[in-house]
Amino acid sequence: MVARVVRDDEVVGSNPATPTKQKTLNINTLKSISRTERLFFSRKICKITTFLSTFVMKCFTNVLRKLKCFTIVLRKFIKLTTMATFSLSVLKHQKRSDGKFPVSIRMTFKRTALYLKTEYYVGEKQLDNEYNLKDRFLIRLLNKKIELYEDIIARKLGNNIDKYTPAELKEFLIKSTKPGSDDTIDFVAFSRTHIERIKPKQKSRASVLQRTLNSFIDYFGRDKISITEITSKILQEYQVYLLNPRTIIRQNQYGKDVTYNKPACISAGIHDYMGNIRTLFNAAKIEFNDDDKGEMRIIHNPFTNYEIPPKKNTKHRNLDIKTVNAIIYCPDMAVSGSHGTNRSNLARDVFALSFFLVGMNTVDLYKVNEYKNGRINYNRSKTEDRRDDGALISIKVESEAVPFINKYRDKTGERVFCFYQMYSTMENFNLAINKGLKQIAKELELTDQLSSYYSRHSWATIARNNCGISKDDVHMALNHVDEDMKITDIYIAKDWSIIDNANRKVIDCVCPTLKDIDPEIVSQLIE
Repeated sequence: MVARVVRDDEVVGSNPATPTKQKTLNINTLKSISRTERLFFSRKICKITTFLSTFVMKCFTNVLRKLKCFTIVLRKFIKLTTMATFSLSVLKHQKRSDGKFPVSIRMTFKRTALYLKTEYYVGEKQLDNEYNLKDRFLIRLLNKKIELYEDIIARKLGNNIDKYTPAELKEFLIKSTKPGSDDTIDFVAFSRTHIERIKPKQKSRASVLQRTLNSFIDYFGRDKISITEITSKILQEYQVYLLNPRTIIRQNQYGKDVTYNKPACISAGIHDYMGNIRTLFNAAKIEFNDDDKGEMRIIHNPFTNYEIPPKKNTKHRNLDIKTVNAIIYCPDMAVSGSHGTNRSNLARDVFALSFFLVGMNTVDLYKVNEYKNGRINYNRSKTEDRRDDGALISIKVESEAVPFINKYRDKTGERVFCFYQMYSTMENFNLAINKGLKQIAKELELTDQLSSYYSRHSWATIARNNCGISKDDVHMALNHVDEDMKITDIYIAKDWSIIDNANRKVIDCVCPTLKDIDPEIVSQLIE
């Protein structure tokens, strides 16, 4: 193999026989050439390589340009055949007897032309010789309608437009542009915002609405629900869902997901759940509709054709004196847990506390933060947001309640009881109490499925039927409001001694004196 290096001062193309400044090198002697010669040789190779690469790139670029042109043509062809296009149309043969022509929007889709009617009619003066619309104002209006059609297709259908036939697409556009509610409104997102908005002043009400919203999300199986999905039919189906036992997942006090078996709702629960959904829906209408400007984003009302079931008289959840006594002084069961108690013992103590404090609800036991001068003062959570007096009530602490108060006293002083340290939420606390009471019912062989409400109902029944306390006084002790007596109540100052006397009578009726109780039980209570 021979390699020839040509220098700059050589004559290229001269006769080989003619003496020239040239040097013929074989591969074995290539390594012996000087550094200048090697550099010159490398430059020549680089020039050849650059020329070849440039030539290849130009060829490749030309090919790409041709492919790009082909792609553009293909895209235009696909758009013409698979995408819907719109144009204004006036047909000569549709002339009416009054000399006017209806204006339509021509839709071309999959090589098929269909016409969407509009509410506009034009005369011959508004048309040119080829029956094209020339009224600029009307053209602008109808072009906005065409833009609406294109927006609906892009936003709602996208690539799924291929699944529609021309007739189906026409029907879809007609339905989508009928007057109705705005399907972009997210009911769940709004409800969460609304709940956070009212929480500072209506904390208990916000909690109730949040539980209802969680249930509604459980039914749908997702946390994004369009306002237009809430129809009378959906409400009927949701009611059936509530009437059946179901499984839900919630976080416990440790932030872990726990599966619960939720029993079927009774009529009162159905009434409350559906009423809360109506409250949130009406709040959304207030938020998104502007009657003054005529801007109505939520037009439909699913509750027009759906009637919320009324509350039926619930089963009396009251116990006789003997059973109440047996629960309050039920011996301790096996102890477990960091607070030296299990659910059964905790449920027994909370039942007793509630009873001795005039049927105080578990939510109020969980939240109460004022205990002074021998009295517990609190605003009843269930109704404090709906009453001018904040549902304030003051209960005298009787001696029977003291051991239970001391046992669960909050050492930090932030609240009266330490239940909030044992359970992260009131719902978890109430759930634990109800489970513990069911264990007690099983232990005492009671037929009733006990819940925390039994303490309050039992106090009221014993007060009226066994102690002869008037209904008005029972009504006052339970912190209820009589709508017929609202005006009168404004003029009458609260006399808490009426409740104190009634409570003392009920406790004397139910509980024996401490000397009659087993000393071991007394020591357990004091501990």
